[in-house]
Amino acid sequence: MKEKRKMVLLLAVLAISPLAGSQTPIKSVDEQGNVTYSDQPVPEAVKTEVVPVQPGPSEEEVKAAKERLEKTEEMADEARKAREAREKEREEARKAAQAAKPDVVIIKEESGGYYPEYYNPPLITPGRPTKPIHRPNPSRPNPEHPAYRPPGTRPPTVRPPVAAPPTILPVPR
Repeated sequence: MKEKRKMVLLLAVLAISPLAGSQTPIKSVDEQGNVTYSDQPVPEAVKTEVVPVQPGPSEEEVKAAKERLEKTEEMADEARKAREAREKEREEARKAAQAAKPDVVIIKEESGGYYPEYYNPPLITPGRPTKPIHRPNPSRPNPEHPAYRPPGTRPPTVRPPVAAPPTILPVPR
């Protein structure tokens, strides 16, 4: 219903708009920069210009809009009637289903009133573990390989044994 009022109001505004558009609006700017729109130029205006106005809808456009409004209202009425018919059918089907339902007796076993009964599952102990298919064989790192030396160290070198300082032995006589 509100859409109908809106459309009627829109059509009324569109019908009156050609009368309002007969006067040309004038844009006037005064010394302070204030802009004024009116149908007559302001006497103290520094700048005045005529604002172009779009023409209103033609008679054919207004007539076409009215026809579209009528078609839309008819389609809305048909959709409303179809929806009401579907709702009525659903209500009748629901009532028929309720009448056809047998009386259902629910037997509820009491388990103390708070929680359902719980039975522990049987305890199953695991058997012996099986041997692994493949035994891991970690290889030992070779500390003599250059990749295993810390950075900045030199490789070990073979040095001759350090000779003991010479000692003076007594000469046998």
